Amino acid sequence: MTMNLFKRPIRPAYIILALCLLLFAWKTSQLGSMHRELESALRELQPSKPLTMELFIRDYLSDPFGKAAGLSQRQLQLAQQISARVPGYESATAWRGDALGVAFITVLYLLFMRFRSRLPLERWRGAIRGWVQRLAIRMAPLIAEARRRAEEQRQGRPAGGFGQARPGAAASGTVYDVVACPSCGQKLRLPSGKGALRVKCSGCGVQFEART
Repeated sequence: MTMNLFKRPIRPAYIILALCLLLFAWKTSQLGSMHRELESALRELQPSKPLTMELFIRDYLSDPFGKAAGLSQRQLQLAQQISARVPGYESATAWRGDALGVAFITVLYLLFMRFRSRLPLERWRGAIRGWVQRLAIRMAPLIAEARRRAEEQRQGRPAGGFGQARPGAAASGTVYDVVACPSCGQKLRLPSGKGALRVKCSGCGVQFEART
């Protein structure tokens, strides 16, 4: 969605940037006004060196009992007065920081949109596409091997459980025995009554002798 101002389109990003800058300026002015209102109280609270709200929060609010030991009654009242303004000060500081962060991200986005025609995006897309294709080529044999093993295991496993004949085996006159590979434990279905057989495991490829 765009707006027309002086017959020139305005991107929503510009509106967001303007709102963030206005919010940043408003909170900065609010913080400055708050500091000017409490300037005399901060100066009277600590006459030895200038005291800002950040120093007050760090020094006085972090250890109120330790600081209160050396303060007069008037300074305690000033400290309580300033403490009442701390939540508003911290809220304004947080809003100002958030507005500045969003404005910075918006500026980066506008710069990217402005100069993207000069960036090697096609080269980056080609590099990413090539990397994905190479990864797919490397993974394809592994996926195919995993599917083959799963299919062989599904076909070689009796429906009634290991060691039991499949349904219909008795009707066809064929009885099967299930043996386990000594290497990987893969269950293999072999015709019963064939004596000693040379078997190759479908899971690990090891050849061994099995008697049925």
